[in-house]
Amino acid sequence: MGKSRHPSTDTGLFVQGDSRDILETLKNAPMGIFTSTPRGRFLSANHAMARMLGYSSPQELMHSITDIAQHLYADPKEWDSLNSLLQEKEEVFNHECRFRRRDGTFFWVSINARAVRDNGVTVAHQGFAADVTDITELKRTQEALRQSQELLKAVIDSAEDSIFIKDSMLRYVKVNAATESLLGMNARDMLGKTDRDLFGPEFGEHIEKTDKKVLTGNVMEEYPCKQVNGRERYFHTIKVPLKDKHGQITGLCGIARDITQRKLMEKQLEEEYVLRNALLDNIPNCVALILKKDTREIIASNRAGHEMSAVPGKKCFQTVALRHDPCPFCRAPELWKSGQLQEIEVEYRGSWYKGIWAPLSDDLYVHYIFDITDRKQAEESLRSMTEEQSLLLESVPVQIWYLKDPETYGSVNQAHADFFGLTREEMQHRKIWDLFTQEEARICHDGNIQVFQTGKQIHTEEWVYNARGQQRLMEIIKTPKLDPSGRVKYVICSCSDITERKRNEEMLKHLSLHDQLTGLYNRAYLENELNRLNKSREYPVGIISIDVDGLKPVNDMFGHEQGDMILKLTADILQEAFRASDIVIRSGGDEFAAILPGIDAQAGIEIVQRIRSRVEKYNREKQDAQLPLSLSVGMAVAGDDTRDLFAVFKEADDLMYRDKLNHRVTARSQIMQTILAAFKERDFITHGHAQRLEDLCRLLGEQAGLSQKQLSNLDLLARMHDLGQVGIPDHVLFKEGPLTEDEWKIMRQHPEKGYRIARSSNDLAEIADLILKHHERWDGEGYPLGLEGEEIAIECRILAIADAYDAMTSDRPYRRALDPEDAIAELKRFSGTKFDPYLMDSFIEILQQFNSK
Repeated sequence: MGKSRHPSTDTGLFVQGDSRDILETLKNAPMGIFTSTPRGRFLSANHAMARMLGYSSPQELMHSITDIAQHLYADPKEWDSLNSLLQEKEEVFNHECRFRRRDGTFFWVSINARAVRDNGVTVAHQGFAADVTDITELKRTQEALRQSQELLKAVIDSAEDSIFIKDSMLRYVKVNAATESLLGMNARDMLGKTDRDLFGPEFGEHIEKTDKKVLTGNVMEEYPCKQVNGRERYFHTIKVPLKDKHGQITGLCGIARDITQRKLMEKQLEEEYVLRNALLDNIPNCVALILKKDTREIIASNRAGHEMSAVPGKKCFQTVALRHDPCPFCRAPELWKSGQLQEIEVEYRGSWYKGIWAPLSDDLYVHYIFDITDRKQAEESLRSMTEEQSLLLESVPVQIWYLKDPETYGSVNQAHADFFGLTREEMQHRKIWDLFTQEEARICHDGNIQVFQTGKQIHTEEWVYNARGQQRLMEIIKTPKLDPSGRVKYVICSCSDITERKRNEEMLKHLSLHDQLTGLYNRAYLENELNRLNKSREYPVGIISIDVDGLKPVNDMFGHEQGDMILKLTADILQEAFRASDIVIRSGGDEFAAILPGIDAQAGIEIVQRIRSRVEKYNREKQDAQLPLSLSVGMAVAGDDTRDLFAVFKEADDLMYRDKLNHRVTARSQIMQTILAAFKERDFITHGHAQRLEDLCRLLGEQAGLSQKQLSNLDLLARMHDLGQVGIPDHVLFKEGPLTEDEWKIMRQHPEKGYRIARSSNDLAEIADLILKHHERWDGEGYPLGLEGEEIAIECRILAIADAYDAMTSDRPYRRALDPEDAIAELKRFSGTKFDPYLMDSFIEILQQFNSK
């Protein structure tokens, strides 16, 4: 018999091993049907055969009867007789013999059987067995056989599998309905034709090859693939040879099953398997293991698992975790308890891993191990960066918040909460109407509405009261955050307090158009105003140009502080003289101007006269020590727009300079008189210091052989050498006690101040250079030029000795006078350093003559 590939559960016959034949289709026949080996062992049997012999199923029958001759036949010789007949004739009909039932009783049966041969060798017996206890039963059996044959035909025709028979020329002689459906053809179109006729030479030749092998006595199994109605179909086909009573092969019988769906599913499963493996093998940093439930033994692993030696047969914790026992964080036990997927993230040996445990079957589970070190490091970096950004947002003075809608806060930073004196939690989700005044909230709400509606950023400046009740100007930037559709999700706001900045800007704007010293408008404003008025109809326009006379010598003699006082004084007098509508300007260093809209020439002359009157009043009322004030003034008027105002200003300026020519000598003389008067008021003048010094210098000068002119200059130098001290503050000049270093710096400026004053006086100009050098020393350590030896004028060297002696022998605010002897000793000690050593000897000689007087 041929080997069967159909599962026994599909036929209802129990088939030992893998044998199968067409008798499977006769599983429900009323007669006993069997297949056996020549050696006496059942290959198959139907239920009728089992019931006939007293067994509950074919399986029980075949397991119980392992030797047909000994266990089935009443006389084993009957088995030998049947074998001989089949060997001789190949077929036996109505062969009667006795069978033994399971309970040990015997009964008669009639057997129809035939020998199945392969290459002339009997390989199996096929037969029917019927109970022939009496004639009636035999008839009944014959009738049952007829019905069984009809049933066989019905079964074949109704079978879902394709059943077909071909003759020795491989032409179809019988096909069932399933074959018609499977091939999409009618039986009448198939009968009498070969596969070449029906399916073409290519497919027909393929089928013909296997059919020819069957005609040689082979049982063939194949899985042909064919296009049917435009679809690719797969078939599982078993073909066996058919023989006549003489054992000659007359054709073949085939059973074919459409396994297209199974093949497609197998293909799909194979593709899914390949895809799944590809996915698992290419998941970055992932080990995938299939494990046994109880032992954690590896059944399969992906490529990453193999690289870690996680191969079948090993334990997962041995290969992955390099441990001798299960990992303490393993979640497999929890998986089996709950039946639910388990996850965990854990740090192990300096790296981070994510483990996933998922059930696979009753005793298998899959374990995924992801190396998430990079992700954890990125998360830590992100967390750290977020903390840093949060700290930055909390530490910056800029206020930041976001709005969920035009009137509702989201969250805020600490700076914004501090502005309102609230906590961040108290600020969140509050309405702006709760925090702002109604006017502030209205302005804020209008800006918010604009951003939410337009989706565009805006910049605003809004005045807002803080928690201390102070109104602050806030510069606010409101930026929309858009979703993918372009709609505004929320608005991010940031603001800075620009109150001081605005004040500074206003101050800078003021300073850009105002003179910092006097507070008057400056030159830039003058030019802007002239340009504006040139384009206007505000005529007539008068312009006055004013200059402070003698300011430079004041700066030279007394320093710029005194000059600044003169400028401030001038500004005050001018503001008093002009109308409120007039524009008073400091147009330069010592120059002022005034623009007088709507004024004619006569009114301008009156204003000029008013200025002169106020100057004269000041000079009459000033103290003797105060410097006199002198102003030169020029005035011009533009009657209509035919005159350019810059030209009018130049005209006024020219008239001012003409007026200055009349004041120059008088102003300088007045200043010098004031300076000399102030010099004479110093305390040491009243104590005869200048006279004593003049006498000592003349005696020493005559002794040194100075000319008459030199002696005359020496006399004047003795009186005026400290002229520069009029510019030294009294608190320094008359300080009781030693001077500080800063005070000495101020004091050492008086030679230069005296030099500048003397240069400004015709009477003192000749000794200006001597005044400058009268504090130089013989050794070069003096000031301000650091001259030494005979580089220093002899008049200055004489003055230095005489002045030092008189100073030591006179009372000063910070010390008592020395005796003449002590003073001479002190002079000798500094001879050759501070003083000319050659003049020193002559000076000591004449002191006796001077003191005797």
